[in-house]
Amino acid sequence: MTAQFGAYTLYAMSANQRTLLLLIEASEDIQTLIKFSLESIAGLEIQTARLSSEGLQYAKQLQPDIIILDLDTPGPSILPVLQKEKKLHPTPLILLSSRVRLTDELESSRQGSIINLPKPFDPEELKQVVSHVLKTLNP
Repeated sequence: MTAQFGAYTLYAMSANQRTLLLLIEASEDIQTLIKFSLESIAGLEIQTARLSSEGLQYAKQLQPDIIILDLDTPGPSILPVLQKEKKLHPTPLILLSSRVRLTDELESSRQGSIINLPKPFDPEELKQVVSHVLKTLNP
């Protein structure tokens, strides 16, 4: 099902389908903002992690359908590890960062990212990106 929200086309799954989104973000305030922004997408469950090591553990155990990763999350960079994990390889990545540079853009596109969103980001833009990813996962 699709719906038009201003300039955005949103995709919602049927109530029977569940999609797991792993949100790796250190800030509880930003986690809350993202969860609030995405709560209207039917069938979307959100698991959060505040540290990169915790996020990597959840990614391996839960095998989420989508990962939102803040590149500034405390701990070692897990982006290369996520890409190497065969189970996680097809998992779409949405990267958040307050320091997006051209080299970050190029590297993350090689790592399989869907999109980079600079912080501060527009919650509606994030919602549109997640909706687009869901549409590609469930055409």
